[in-house]
Amino acid sequence: MAVTRVPVAAEKDVQAMIMAYLRMRGFYTLRLNAGALPNAQGRLVRMLPAGTPDVCFGLTVDGLTYLAFVEVKRVGGRQSERQKLCQQDLDARGIPYILATSVDDVDTGIVAFTRRVRARPLGPSPLVAYGEANRDKKRIHGDHT
Repeated sequence: MAVTRVPVAAEKDVQAMIMAYLRMRGFYTLRLNAGALPNAQGRLVRMLPAGTPDVCFGLTVDGLTYLAFVEVKRVGGRQSERQKLCQQDLDARGIPYILATSVDDVDTGIVAFTRRVRARPLGPSPLVAYGEANRDKKRIHGDHT
């Protein structure tokens, strides 16, 4: 009996599906291009640092909006070393990073990040603290606006 191989979607097709899904859900979505293009002198100019994720979108949880990133891979695809370093950097900063081979992976990542944000202890917003610090500086320096 012959073995039938199921075709694997190309990475660009998976990315197109993910972008369409995010836009359908109402997320502001950007495709990031870390490739290189020739300048007028013919030298290659890198658009973004190597390892930059493929997709960026705005994810709002309880009134706060976060930048979230998606690295798209075809089924069986692997991250490069630079992509792994980028993921570690974003994770260390608490920035959502989703490694996705499907729309389901993106949806799972959104749900997981939302749960993580909601599980954090409530405290003053960093923006409120920044505003209060600036207000105190203005008082010290005599600006009462």
